[in-house]
Amino acid sequence: MLGLARADEHLHAAEFYRNFESHLAMQNLTSDSVGEYAANGMTAYWTASLVEPKHEGRNIAGQIGYYRIGLYRVDAELFRDDVDVPVEIISTRLVGYERVRVPQALPQ
Repeated sequence: MLGLARADEHLHAAEFYRNFESHLAMQNLTSDSVGEYAANGMTAYWTASLVEPKHEGRNIAGQIGYYRIGLYRVDAELFRDDVDVPVEIISTRLVGYERVRVPQALPQ
């Protein structure tokens, strides 16, 4: 029974992690470097730090694009709401971006 309870806890944490990952994908890590996400009785406290220097994005033709991008490492501690110690500690890498140029209208 103890093994079944642990397996259920890990399954619950994996589901939370998928939702948390979707939440992170919507964050702009260049301006949001610390955050918190809570759902389904769990909370993640996360921090993001730049891993590689930012560089100019390029379009498919190799021209400089509208965005400057950087690679960020995101570290998070996952807590169940009823426990004071982290259930999981995770780390992932995500791309952050910032718009630095405005698209120009094509002449007609």
